[in-house]
Amino acid sequence: MKRIAILLLIALGPIKAFSQISSGSLVVGGAFSLSLSKDKTEEGSNTEDGPFRTYFSLTPDVEYFLADNLSAGIGIGYALNKSKTENSTSEVISKNGMFTISPYLKKYFSLGDRAYFYGQALASIGFGKVTNETKFSSSTITTERNSSMFSIGVVPGFRYDISDKVGLEAGIGFLGFTQDVEKSKNGNTEVRDITNTFSFRFVPNSLSLGIRYTIK
Repeated sequence: MKRIAILLLIALGPIKAFSQISSGSLVVGGAFSLSLSKDKTEEGSNTEDGPFRTYFSLTPDVEYFLADNLSAGIGIGYALNKSKTENSTSEVISKNGMFTISPYLKKYFSLGDRAYFYGQALASIGFGKVTNETKFSSSTITTERNSSMFSIGVVPGFRYDISDKVGLEAGIGFLGFTQDVEKSKNGNTEVRDITNTFSFRFVPNSLSLGIRYTIK
């Protein structure tokens, strides 16, 4: 047992010599996403166009290091999901936009001269609106629902510093709980559609990329 402990100390010794992100460092960063997609169904010689989808998100954040390799931060984001479906008689446009606020704590573990693994504990709250608009030749029908979101969990990931000031980060999943709520009116009655989700996701479907810049 003593021999195993000595071998572990020898193996971990070089890791302590690797670079670290110093206490008092102030980092700004964030991520931007944009995707466009078009559905199409082919059956024999017939082709039917499906909805055209757009997804956009912008999530800037600021991060302050309370100690070496330990930081606290907050992100403010906006995301929009939009789809448009057209046929010979109507056009249907659906929009789901949401603002989010996400405070977090993040712990980095050095993997080399410029590489880190991190674990990020975060909580997020969001507020938005879901709009459905159906356009006919002579009229338009619009429905709206207020939406909200609460999420708490852990995001694992990796960071690589390109230089002393600039770094890249990749979150590789999410382990936690999310609640989505949509509110609508049925006459004088409020209807709440609640979805609770427990997630245990890892790459490739949960990959998120961001850039970091150290101010001081």
